[in-house]
Amino acid sequence: MEEVKKELTPEQKAVQEDIDKYHAINAIANQEGGKVLIKSLEADVVAGVETIISLYKGNEMELRSTIAKLSANLNLLRVFKRAAKNEKEMRKELATLLEE
Repeated sequence: MEEVKKELTPEQKAVQEDIDKYHAINAIANQEGGKVLIKSLEADVVAGVETIISLYKGNEMELRSTIAKLSANLNLLRVFKRAAKNEKEMRKELATLLEE
């Protein structure tokens, strides 16, 4: 018996696109280059925190610059670290939407 494929709704398509993005990001994170990148980002975050600690009484512009770099590195690190979890959550969301 041939299975009839139901057309995805716009919301379901959006969730599927998110799944695909998180899957791709997770694939990069699990490759050797991705692991090197993650370790480098972690080292940059630690260095940024150490710099902030040393600058808290010093140059305000340098402190702001360091905080901006730290924020960017943290955001990128979060993308890689949370990709697998986010993909799993989106798969659950899609399953729920498909049941409706």
